[in-house]
Amino acid sequence: MKAQEKSNIPFILAGVVVGAMLLRLGLVLTLPRVIWRDEVDYLLLGRNLLNGQGFTNPDGSPHLVFPPGYPFVAGAIARLVGDLEWASNLVYVLCGGLLLFPVFVIARRLYGTPTAWLGVLLVVVCPALSVSVLYWGGMTESLYTCLVYGGLATLLVGLEDQLWGLLPTAGLLFGLAYLVRPEAFGHVAMSQLVILAWLMRRGIGMLRQTCLAIGGFVVAFALVATPYVWYLHTHTGQWLLTGKGGLTWEFGEALMRGDWAATDEIAGRLWGKPESFQGSLVQKILADPRGFARRVLRNAWQLRYEARAYLYGLFPWIILALFRTPWDRRRAAHEAFLMAALIPFSVFLAFHIEVRFFAPALPVLLLWTAQGAHELGHWLYQTVTIWRGRPLVGCRTTALVQWGPAGVLVLVLVSLLPLIARAAQAARAQKAGYLVVDEAELQRLRPQMAFLLESPPPELAFVRSFEGGGRRTRVYRFVVPPLALKGRSE
Repeated sequence: MKAQEKSNIPFILAGVVVGAMLLRLGLVLTLPRVIWRDEVDYLLLGRNLLNGQGFTNPDGSPHLVFPPGYPFVAGAIARLVGDLEWASNLVYVLCGGLLLFPVFVIARRLYGTPTAWLGVLLVVVCPALSVSVLYWGGMTESLYTCLVYGGLATLLVGLEDQLWGLLPTAGLLFGLAYLVRPEAFGHVAMSQLVILAWLMRRGIGMLRQTCLAIGGFVVAFALVATPYVWYLHTHTGQWLLTGKGGLTWEFGEALMRGDWAATDEIAGRLWGKPESFQGSLVQKILADPRGFARRVLRNAWQLRYEARAYLYGLFPWIILALFRTPWDRRRAAHEAFLMAALIPFSVFLAFHIEVRFFAPALPVLLLWTAQGAHELGHWLYQTVTIWRGRPLVGCRTTALVQWGPAGVLVLVLVSLLPLIARAAQAARAQKAGYLVVDEAELQRLRPQMAFLLESPPPELAFVRSFEGGGRRTRVYRFVVPPLALKGRSE
């Protein structure tokens, strides 16, 4: 690559990042969405945290399930923009764009600049990293994925260039990712094995150098993560990496039984007391290892079904990327690095399956997909040249042949964006007219919505209430508020 072209890369990449942010901003402005599921809890925690009430539940008790990373970021932005929903939107917009920096760094080092450009473009238009995030009900995916790949890119550069001072930075980024979603701890453990294997492969197996490299990484991670671990220990009396483990385990068991009442009860314990978190997850696994194995296999089979569109759609490209050309030692090390980055996501097989849990693994799959498209284009160019008996003439013709497969792939993903957006809004299209609530459930399991019993908003009109099974149920009708009607008439 010419020196001038290299010097233009940062500016072009910055432009692509801004374009990705504008795309996500456009999605936020044009696609209707509802704050639901975990996002509600995250935003309420962020509000309490930044309002000086601490990391607390609505009743003032310490919160012990979700980590504080996303609530803190969303709460801080809400203080600036004055709106919790827009705070969540801006995290999605900014981190969705910033993710492209580490993805480009990883792809360029592993496969070269052409694949890196195609890889970041696929990340930009991939529906599961753009449209779907708005409807999954978590909104942590963008921030978490950005931090994880920032850690992976920093780790890769530090190891390849022997810049050992970057390894603590990688540990810091993984620590921040852990405060957003605790499964990031799997990346920390896997990174230690990667560092050790890399140093041994390069013949830098000296004890002092190895200890410094791994020690700096671990210390940086610990400085960020330890306060939260201590917080959990203070309020539960146990040494825990996360307060979600036990509840998520029970939630998965209830899903396997099809017991929806139990899933509601377990979800209500998100605001539970410290005694709700007693019991060891390891003990539960050891008590029934065969049952645990069956659970993992069942979840793996369900993942194959839930993510079939991505698995089947990307699989041929990934096969091309991995096996069209032979591997030398350097290539083998690079592929092992990407495979190691995927291993921590397998932890969800022990709990239950939702596609959103695995969305942060997609950039790796998309990098392989980009390399597969590049390999197919190269094969196509060579085939046409052999048939013609002479090389293709003209830059446009050559580019059309070499980049034709990549162009088709990008167009397919772009065409999926509106389709998935419409599918995600299917429930909204049903135009539900009534809201039915159980008073006991609202007060006990969803205290943040208990205000509906005393002073419902103008959009809800009380219809009737009735008792059954010792519990009272209320029925509301959705109505258009008077101010909205006035605005329409004007």
